[in-house]
Amino acid sequence: MKKIKFWSMLMLVAMMLPLYSSCSKDSDDNSRPLDSVITGNWHSYHATAYGNGKKAEFDISKTGQYAQMYYEVTFFDGGSATFRHWETDTSGAMHWKEEDITYQVKGDIVTMRDSDGETIDVTYDSRAMTLCLMVNGVVNDVSIQINVYLRK
Repeated sequence: MKKIKFWSMLMLVAMMLPLYSSCSKDSDDNSRPLDSVITGNWHSYHATAYGNGKKAEFDISKTGQYAQMYYEVTFFDGGSATFRHWETDTSGAMHWKEEDITYQVKGDIVTMRDSDGETIDVTYDSRAMTLCLMVNGVVNDVSIQINVYLRK
């Protein structure tokens, strides 16, 4: 998962937009527990980057310009999931990678854990029916944050 963070930040540099912000943690829909809502297939479709007083928004697709930030997650009942993403090898070629992970839901936060024990927190926004994966980093001494949004 460290590679995911690295490539996401590298993509931002390629966009020439060092950027900063946060995902919404508001949850107005308490009628269904998130455990039941989260089950299913999710994929990234949009990203917003903030930092240095600038903002950039872009659409994401599996084979498009920002494919490095395209993720697919399938959440199953019982806390297991499959996480799929592009990974770049040492020669610079991109390969589609699939990992079995686990997840835990606490409030509107879904914590995903890979086999190495690394974690990523994803925020659920009930109003937009989206998940938000945050990538933080520093590019050219500027703190940046990229919010990658996933939907069913």
